Amino acid sequence: MNLLCRALGHFRPCREVAVSALRRSTVVASDETGVRFEGSNAFQWVFHSADVVVQTASPTRGAVVVREMMDGHRPAV
Repeated sequence: MNLLCRALGHFRPCREVAVSALRRSTVVASDETGVRFEGSNAFQWVFHSADVVVQTASPTRGAVVVREMMDGHRPAV
């Protein structure tokens, strides 16, 4: 996880395209798993649709992560 965070700057432009596609999808699935992040317990979230997969790390597994990722988009499923 730390490696991914350090490399984020290189992936940011493509990530924005993927997040935009995710927010247009009619079917979105998500899951989270516990990880150690900078020495603390955290969660790695994965959101995916038929076209894209987006990962994000968060200190919480609360619904706020979903709200922030989807930014108001409500897929059919």
